[in-house]
Amino acid sequence: MALQGNTYWIAYRLESDGDFARRYERLARVIEDAADGRVWGEPASFTLFRSKLSLDEIANRVGGVLRVDRDFAVIGMSFKQSAKIIGTWKDDRVRELLTYADVA
Repeated sequence: MALQGNTYWIAYRLESDGDFARRYERLARVIEDAADGRVWGEPASFTLFRSKLSLDEIANRVGGVLRVDRDFAVIGMSFKQSAKIIGTWKDDRVRELLTYADVA
């Protein structure tokens, strides 16, 4: 079986509030729906998957389930210097380390 699409990674932080579980389940579903094949999500708050969707399409779907005033996600491509930052983050070192990332 030939692998198709790009390999993506996503790291995220969901604010722990009364709506956390619902947003977590919606985020997991968005990733599963975007993925072509297996999804590796063993470590907390990090997922690795392949998809035929573009980075912009995945970022739009992820952004649709986050509370961008509280939550945060970084989505990147494993073999390209391309990434999107979504939501609210407290430490701007993410922008210093991922200089090529766009804010979605």
